Amino acid sequence: MKKKIFVGVVAIIILAGAGVVGALFTQTWNPMWNPFRPEPEEVISEMTEKMEALDSFHSVLSLDLREKERNMDITLKSVSDIDQREKENIKEHSDIDFIISLEGQKYPFSSEIILLGETVYLKIKSMPAFSDLLSLIPETPELGEEIGLFSSIFDSLKDEIQGKWIKIDEESIKELYEEMGIPYQKQEFGGLSEAQQKELQEKLTQLLKDKKLYYVEKELPDEKIGKIKVYHYRLVVNKEGLKSLLPEVFETIIEYSSSSLMEEGISPEQVKEVMGEIELPLLIDKIFEHIGDVRYELWIGQKDKYLYRVEATKEIDLEQLKQALIEYLQKISAKKGEKIEQKDIQEMDQFLQGTLSISLKTELSDFNKVGEIKAPDEFLTVKELIQNILQKIFFGMMMQSGGFPEGMNLPPEVKMPSDQSLPVPLPH
Repeated sequence: MKKKIFVGVVAIIILAGAGVVGALFTQTWNPMWNPFRPEPEEVISEMTEKMEALDSFHSVLSLDLREKERNMDITLKSVSDIDQREKENIKEHSDIDFIISLEGQKYPFSSEIILLGETVYLKIKSMPAFSDLLSLIPETPELGEEIGLFSSIFDSLKDEIQGKWIKIDEESIKELYEEMGIPYQKQEFGGLSEAQQKELQEKLTQLLKDKKLYYVEKELPDEKIGKIKVYHYRLVVNKEGLKSLLPEVFETIIEYSSSSLMEEGISPEQVKEVMGEIELPLLIDKIFEHIGDVRYELWIGQKDKYLYRVEATKEIDLEQLKQALIEYLQKISAKKGEKIEQKDIQEMDQFLQGTLSISLKTELSDFNKVGEIKAPDEFLTVKELIQNILQKIFFGMMMQSGGFPEGMNLPPEVKMPSDQSLPVPLPH
């Protein structure tokens, strides 16, 4: 009887042990001490691959910049649906709210953007009056007359733009240029063709992958986001990785922009010489030395390995940032046998005071579930918009300055407006 009991107890222990090991191995039970628990770097690497392979997702980004001493606060919130099924034709629909608060006064902007490949649809839902924005500009006697003119022009633009979808694409811009008798040339980034831009982007992406830009400082206790179990890691920006990355990024961009630079009379050697004098690694060293490490946190799904949340907060003593810049400029100047100018220090004194608090949070969801993103049913093209605002602005400005430039043809749709509709009075 004792033998049977002993065998039964051993069997139970073995089965229980096998169940525990199985639960640990499959991570059904996944405590921090689980020997089968994947390393954070392994999880982050898999997350990166999974996010790149996603068809679509929903994103909510919140950014807050606060400078307490000056009672200044800048907040940005962007709610987006992103469709990346076609890597060469990314689609995105975003609602963006941007608020500047200064000395208790708020200046809110609200917009909606639809991106379909290279075509952009923009709607300004709300914006402050220009007279309110003027309070953000330091008053100077020289700007008095110009500011009055710009205020009138801006208010006219606001009436035409606010609440309307505007289509921004190359075809409409080209038509507008041609009707006004202005030669049109497609604007390309750095004078690069589309193939060169794509190649440059691929090289820069590879550089980012090759550099170790973070290290895991701590694996924090697991959490749940909704019903999803997630890993939670605290990472630190790797200063040495940045010091290695940035010079290579600039060198790569210069390499691809050499022909465009030559057209401007600037040789790649001259640019490299200037970049060498800037000494980016020294600047990064000084900044990190004075403001400290930069940390951020990741929440990654334990089963699907998707990124669910990113958060970063940082308080920067602007006096310390100023000191970092002064020490950097002193070293750069000393190598040239020069001294840092007092006016540069005074300018930094004006802006780098107090403490800047930075808070960034991104939440991701609806993986592979975002619906179709399409163009709005009604919209104005850039050409139509310009034709509308010309009636209120263009004639008044040109007549005020003495007439139209020689050789410029006006679109036939544009009619001479009455004096009352012009923001600038016609000369009599």
